[in-house]
Amino acid sequence: MPAATSAFSGKGLLGSRPAPIYEINPASTGAGYLSKELINKMIVGFKRTGRTLTDLYVSPEDAADIREWTDTDIDPVTRREIFQAAGMGMIWNVSLHEVQHLGATGMYNINSSDSEYGKFLASGVTFNNYSLDNPNKTNADGTINSLGETQILGFDLSVNDSLVMPIRKDYEAYDDPTLLRIQKQGFFGWAELGFACLDSRMIGLGVIDRSL
Repeated sequence: MPAATSAFSGKGLLGSRPAPIYEINPASTGAGYLSKELINKMIVGFKRTGRTLTDLYVSPEDAADIREWTDTDIDPVTRREIFQAAGMGMIWNVSLHEVQHLGATGMYNINSSDSEYGKFLASGVTFNNYSLDNPNKTNADGTINSLGETQILGFDLSVNDSLVMPIRKDYEAYDDPTLLRIQKQGFFGWAELGFACLDSRMIGLGVIDRSL
């Protein structure tokens, strides 16, 4: 989420570019739900940066939207394949993946600054370079207080040159002698890891305003 919502400065090596955020105009067809228009817009956006959208991670509610697509949204053959795959599978060679932690009640949704649940909260009405028009607000137990914007994540996984996990300190394991008192065996340990996105062109954020 931080990488997908941040503009890329280039650091003198590459030209700067805006955050890879895609959304359908509220007054246009395909707004307010996971539509073929949004997926198509993300596909075009990836191609304009020299990348290819290969994988799309969506919430259970987004998957439900796909199952409700009619024959006016997609051709009958693709629609049949979607129904056979319970709303997942592939569309236009983009693999669809359902993730529980995305969506309005998901832990990793970008919520309003006054939300009581979630890992990513806006500062005012912005999160990095992402401006929220209708922020999603959640209660402390994860339920919805005010339904708003949810996000989907697209990736170009045809190459593995951008998402890295540098290891600062290798994992060290130790026996846990305290478990011997209860006739058990076990171990504990530590490792220091980092996570980074070296090139934001391989990731894209799709925004769905559920308040529409």
